[in-house]
Amino acid sequence: RDWNVNLMRLQLNTSEAIARDPLRYRKFIDEKIEKVIPNVLDLGRKYGIAIIIDLHTVPGTANSRNNPCLFDDEERVQFFIRIWERIAVKFKGHPALYGYDLINEPNEQRPVRFGYWEVQRLAAEAIRRIDPETPIYIESNHLCSPYTYPYLSPLKLKNIIYQLHSYDPFVYTHTRFTEKDRKAGKTFPSYPGKFLGANWDFESLKARLRPVREFQLRHQAKIYVGEFSAVRYAPGAARWLEDVISLFEEYGWDWSYHAFRESKTWDVEYEGGSYKDYVKATAPTGRLRALLEGFRKNHQQEVQKHE
Repeated sequence: RDWNVNLMRLQLNTSEAIARDPLRYRKFIDEKIEKVIPNVLDLGRKYGIAIIIDLHTVPGTANSRNNPCLFDDEERVQFFIRIWERIAVKFKGHPALYGYDLINEPNEQRPVRFGYWEVQRLAAEAIRRIDPETPIYIESNHLCSPYTYPYLSPLKLKNIIYQLHSYDPFVYTHTRFTEKDRKAGKTFPSYPGKFLGANWDFESLKARLRPVREFQLRHQAKIYVGEFSAVRYAPGAARWLEDVISLFEEYGWDWSYHAFRESKTWDVEYEGGSYKDYVKATAPTGRLRALLEGFRKNHQQEVQKHE
């Protein structure tokens, strides 16, 4: 709240081993539904922060590289739908509830019995029979990639929001750069710069997001950037954050940074350094300042609303 945040994506997350074990997964999701979600929603109401419930780990995982996964198993699909029915029954109407984020980063890369889009459609229809109003978030294929939007189909339901995760260029946002690499004389290219032979700058980022922008305009769709980030030690990461946030704001997309105090790899309250070189910053980092500037617009919008 002190940062002027008005939206949080609550990740219901566990390990792949638990996701593939029905008994352990049921225990995991029961605890989240009965204890974690109610507490977070009440805190959201207290501090004026809207909450998106994100089923970050689904039964059996949402990655078709695993065999079997959610998309191969009818019993798991039905369990997945029942989870969302249970969440909708329990939490619909809560003043802090902003939306249901159905599947985190579906990754359908081979023939499956139930496609990533179809599974989300079934869950969305089940939720709508219980809760006609609360927004439902649909994620695109290949880890919620902007590049899959040319073949993403809109759902014919009310208040559907389409999500993407923005991590381009991936070799920049996710490279593991260690102290050993530094001592060996290796360098980590800065943004803006050249990655894998291609130049990356503001215009490059804009071009990579064009499929989502075209989908938005073609279908009059609402877009949400559920995750975006660059590793804290990436040179130019503050500039990268400024550029992507300015694009999100220009297009009218909701957004949430990945992630708040979840991993020091992404934590804007830690200095750059290198991988596992964890030093808590004594003053706001450039990355934090970039986020705070983006969050400041929330206050400006609230002021304008009341003028």
